[in-house]
Formats: sequence, C-alpha cells, structure tokens
Amino acid sequence: MLLAAFLVEPYLERAEPVIFLGDTGTGKTHLMTALCVEACRQYKRVRFTTVAALINELVEASHNSQLSSALARWKKWDLIALDERSSILWQKSEPSCGGTTGHCRSGREG
Repeated sequence: MLLAAFLVEPYLERAEPVIFLGDTGTGKTHLMTALCVEACRQYKRVRFTTVAALINELVEASHNSQLSSALARWKKWDLIALDERSSILWQKSEPSCGGTTGHCRSGREG
C-alpha cells in the first residue's frame, strides 16, 4: 500500500497494525516517522520508541509489581511506533505474566 493511502484512509480508527520490513537503509524509520507526524497533525496521541525500550519498561514494571499501571499508560496512545526490531539482544529471564519474558538491550549481535 502506498504511503498516501495511509494518510487518507482511517487506519488509526480501525486500529490496524502497520509493519515496514526491509533491509537497512531502505527508509522504514523515515516512513514510520512520516505516519507519526501526520497522526500528530490530526491531533492524535503518538508514542515513538524502540522495541527494546518498550520491553525493558514492561519487564521493569513487572518486577516492581506495576505492570497493570504500565500497560494502562501504553493504552492511552492512539499510535505507538516501535523501531529497531532487528537490534534486540535477548537475555533469558524467569517466566512471568503467564509467558516467557526476557531482558533486552539495544545493539547488534556479532
């Protein structure tokens, strides 16, 4: 789908996920930023962060018995843009919240 279609169609109202995949340097972050800017122009509440930061925040909240509060804060956003999916390094952690969790940090393996 073309970027113009995202700006015209009400994808936010339909709560549809948008995923940009591609090699390094192909403009994924640039396109995501454009969608965020347009959402801001439409007076939407936008949060742009990295996947690593999101996971770290939720794991820390879980360890401090504040996961419900953290999740409630994330629910207030109209658009959440997550970047840097490929640069997460996982470290095994104890299971919690009914599933496997992990600590992560931003960086590249190798």
